[in-house]
Amino acid sequence: MNLKKLHNLFLIGIALCSCFSYAQNIDNQEVQDLKFQEYFFEALKQSATNNYSKAIENLEKCAAIDTVSLAVDFEFSKNYLLLKKYYEANVFINNALAKDPKNRHLLKHKVSILKAQRNYKDAIEIQKQLVELKPIYNDELVLLYIQNREFSKAEDLIAEIEDKALTTLKIRRFKNYLTNR
Repeated sequence: MNLKKLHNLFLIGIALCSCFSYAQNIDNQEVQDLKFQEYFFEALKQSATNNYSKAIENLEKCAAIDTVSLAVDFEFSKNYLLLKKYYEANVFINNALAKDPKNRHLLKHKVSILKAQRNYKDAIEIQKQLVELKPIYNDELVLLYIQNREFSKAEDLIAEIEDKALTTLKIRRFKNYLTNR
């Protein structure tokens, strides 16, 4: 009888312990973050192997998880630019710039999109914003002026750069080109 009571007491103890114990509680946000990271890194991997369509598919999964991610918009824009889908690239870079308008990497990418479309006039305006952030980007502005056939503005900018003693090898080459044309 004593053994039967001990057995019942043991079963009741197990039942009580199992009521209060539970499996590891995994936070839903953590699961979403892990999925986001998995899809995002897969997108980067696909982009690195020139499989831009697959990269975009993974970025769409990322966007479904996190709709306000600046990095996702930037990667979308880069992949669409590489696919030569300029409208989509513009849409996504504009979304990213709306979130962070002074980000120089985003601004440089916007210039790349505009140059790919041969829209030098708008590229010049964006490049001027970059020059305000960092004067080192003056050489790219000179090149855009030359590509847009605004030679006098390019010459004026080169003179201004020389006055500030920021001349680089590129600037010297542009100056030689302008004097020899």
